[in-house]
Amino acid sequence: MVDAGVHMGLPRAMSERLVKQTLLGSCMYALNSNQSISVLRNDIISPGGTTASAQYTLERGGFRATVYDAIWAAYRRSLELGGENSNVGPGRSQTAVLRTFQFTDDDQEESPGGG
Repeated sequence: MVDAGVHMGLPRAMSERLVKQTLLGSCMYALNSNQSISVLRNDIISPGGTTASAQYTLERGGFRATVYDAIWAAYRRSLELGGENSNVGPGRSQTAVLRTFQFTDDDQEESPGGG
């Protein structure tokens, strides 16, 4: 995102700041809402708007599948590092048994940065 801003003519420092603020705003919006992320996304995307255009381009380029594959790759690598069988997930011979995490109300309400 930073490089795209620079490519469009923004100074690198400005592009980096805009990207950081965009990500922070998106995360804060999600954290401060009781709605699911998909509902929030649908509320933001105007038909024919800039976000809809960007989303279409991401989907056409396989962004969702790439992110999905990257998450599985990281998970499999974490299993390998832990000495466990990493032959799990899509296209693998074993069904994944994902560890579950328990969150308390304090975990869910904690602000970014831990404070």
